[in-house]
Amino acid sequence: MELVVIYALLILVAMQVIGVYFVRSLEKQYITNFSKSVEDRAGLVAYNVGKEFDKTGDDEASKRQLSESLGQLLSEFSSGSTSRNDILEVQIIDQDSDHSKRHLMKTISRRRTTGRRIH
Repeated sequence: MELVVIYALLILVAMQVIGVYFVRSLEKQYITNFSKSVEDRAGLVAYNVGKEFDKTGDDEASKRQLSESLGQLLSEFSSGSTSRNDILEVQIIDQDSDHSKRHLMKTISRRRTTGRRIH
């Protein structure tokens, strides 16, 4: 009788060890997939923003058009069918501007789009 109990306990411990290993490997896989998904989506947004920057000139009308198109792009990004709550904030910063006058073109945070200028 004692041998059966010991054997059952050994099987139970073995199942727990296998379960811990399975959960850890599954967690690593989910973290890797999540990170890749966020990086891919950020790359897609960066590509689309780059295309919008390429379309515009240096005059005020072009800058207003750029601001509107970036707002629309971020709005579509945050409310699209693939939108999830995993990316809480997106900022578009004009990299070509003077470093002392770095310009934050658009930011979206929790599904609200706002434009700000950082001095």
